[in-house]
Amino acid sequence: MKLQAKYLSRFLAVLIWTGSLLAQTPTGSVSGTVSDSTGAQVANATVRIVNNDTHETHSTTTGASGAYIFPIVPVGEYMLEAQANGFKLEKRTGITLDVNQNARADFALQVGSVREVVEVKADSPLVDTMDVQLGETVDQKRIENLPLNGRNVYDLIGLMPGAVNVSTGVTGTNDTNNMSVNGNNIRSNNFYLDGGQNTSQFRNGGNMAPNPDAISEFHLITSNFDAEYGRQPGSVLNVVTRSGSNAYHGTAFEFLRNDTVNARNFFQTSTTPLHWNQYGGTFGGPIRHDKTFFFASYQGFQEATSTFVNGVVVPTVPQRTGDFSALAAAKRPTDPNTSQPFPGGIIPASRLDPVAQNIIKSLVPLPNNAAGTSYSDSEPSPATDQQGMLRVDHQLTASNRLSGTLFIDRSNTSLPFGASNSSQLPNWDAANAIYRQNNVVISDDIVISPSLISQARFSYSLNYYATTDTDTTSWADWGSKLVLGALPPRPPKFALTSAFTAGPGGGGNDIMPESTWAASERVTWIHGGHNIRAGVGYQWNHFLETGNWLGSGQVAFTGAFTGNSIADLELGMAATFRQNNGLDRNFQQSSESAFFQDDWKVLPRLTLDLGVRWELNPPYTGANNSLGGFEFGVQSKIYPTAPLGMLFPGDPGVPAGIAPTKYTNFSPRFGFAYDLFGNGKTAIRGGYGIFYAVGMVNLISNLQNQPFIADITLNGTKNLVDPWASYGGSPYPYTLSAKN
Repeated sequence: MKLQAKYLSRFLAVLIWTGSLLAQTPTGSVSGTVSDSTGAQVANATVRIVNNDTHETHSTTTGASGAYIFPIVPVGEYMLEAQANGFKLEKRTGITLDVNQNARADFALQVGSVREVVEVKADSPLVDTMDVQLGETVDQKRIENLPLNGRNVYDLIGLMPGAVNVSTGVTGTNDTNNMSVNGNNIRSNNFYLDGGQNTSQFRNGGNMAPNPDAISEFHLITSNFDAEYGRQPGSVLNVVTRSGSNAYHGTAFEFLRNDTVNARNFFQTSTTPLHWNQYGGTFGGPIRHDKTFFFASYQGFQEATSTFVNGVVVPTVPQRTGDFSALAAAKRPTDPNTSQPFPGGIIPASRLDPVAQNIIKSLVPLPNNAAGTSYSDSEPSPATDQQGMLRVDHQLTASNRLSGTLFIDRSNTSLPFGASNSSQLPNWDAANAIYRQNNVVISDDIVISPSLISQARFSYSLNYYATTDTDTTSWADWGSKLVLGALPPRPPKFALTSAFTAGPGGGGNDIMPESTWAASERVTWIHGGHNIRAGVGYQWNHFLETGNWLGSGQVAFTGAFTGNSIADLELGMAATFRQNNGLDRNFQQSSESAFFQDDWKVLPRLTLDLGVRWELNPPYTGANNSLGGFEFGVQSKIYPTAPLGMLFPGDPGVPAGIAPTKYTNFSPRFGFAYDLFGNGKTAIRGGYGIFYAVGMVNLISNLQNQPFIADITLNGTKNLVDPWASYGGSPYPYTLSAKN
């Protein structure tokens, strides 16, 4: 009674302050019936389940129908035994349980003494005839034995039915791992690690997972989700880490790749260098036998290689000083002052823009092909990664199990052609990428009674991705009067039509830490043929970004003035010149939800899934009410001088997240699973549900604009010495004010 009161108070406390996304539970269930040799059901039989590795033991009794169920069982290998007065003890060994699997084991007891034992070697059935959800599990054996180039377990998703367009990486970013499941958008998947949130807010991709040697299995639900799952409609992916056991076990590994037998790129004179090493090990075992267990893993990665660009059009040696006489007459640049070709195809030295000349001399390489018209280059692009994982499982009491997982990932990557790999010239936008990931998951499972179980879970994840430019050369170094919109100094982005593109654009000198905190409580109650689950949860997301973005400018030369983009550059006459004051984003969002689910075994061969989910997913809000919207013909009262139609939080009818919060997102779920022939080998499933999808920060950030971002594009510049001179002067440095 005291235990139930303690549980009830904890559940009510969680219910009061939580209410969002319920994390996927990395467990399964074991059920079946106990009968005698004639097929008559045996009531009040005792059924025990024992974990082969940790000796964790639970027991229950059969009901009047002879049925039993263990609704929440951690993944692993188990032994089952059933006994009743007047019958021999029967054992079932070799039961392997996967994530979300409903394993079935039926007993047919033989008359005799309980001292007599009947042992049967068995395994869980290949067809789950009770689960309405469609999905597949990749177990530890397949994870270990299937080849994985890069050792990213997400690559194995491509083996699952319905999963396509799987993209992964060896090192992490804020958008590394994605897939499309059953035709859904690649931005609509849920990623979990040991049941804790592991999804990036930036574009809803998956954060990195531990290396294959640290993973027990992972499970992908592709459709017919229970009411427990929401937030995204595409899929639910849960990666489960390995646990320690009563025996000490360890591994060591080294994977090597090199360029010894690699073929040469057709356009290169030599083989691309490659020295790839992935190494590490695992170790796990008991801290205290039958009580506390640990499992630890480490993996290091080092890659020495290069990145190649081929055939980039750059100015020829004569063109670098304005001489285009080698071109056919019809292709020679036109003087914008006279609309006639420059005499002899040569731009007078007095007309050449001095800033453009300095840029060409310092950043634009000489052509290196035989014709003297293009440039090819290979630059070193090394990468390193270090990751570690520690999991501890502790059996507090026979009915209370506590688990904790810590995962850390650190990587560094050299990007010689820019953070977005879009710069075609070396040393113009060389950058370094830094990735940091932290995951903490804590689970507390309490078996209040064989038919009533509580599961509480807390998780925290951090995805930190930053890119920094290695070149701080900028306009002042070339003699320009241009004032930078954001610091630190760096080269601008140049895009020349039919020639080269170089520079950072929106990447580089950008720091994006994003964190997710989540908590949930789930209660499972077995009552007759009903497996009833209910729960609540809460999730808080925080996204920060500071960066230079276009503080140095984005300049396009299209040939609009002379008919030749390189000649336009020589004159300093850009078709467009865009500049802003960089990025300063601080977005927050919280989600709440609750669900009720009843898996009702109506008949021995028919199971119905009946559930409903409620979600509250308010839109992201910006610090200092930095987001904005538009309504035609309405003047802002918050910023009275804002252009007509631009509105901000605090204006009449404009909430903090711009879009209104919807409080009526109810998601009914219905499904059935039918054992067609009653032998557990063939199942027919069907389901219906309503799902809601949350947005991603990358789109929400589009709502942050002026006056918080002063982003201005000039249509045509007369020179690069002072591009703003003919527009009344530069607006930078920019300071936010309600009066401007």
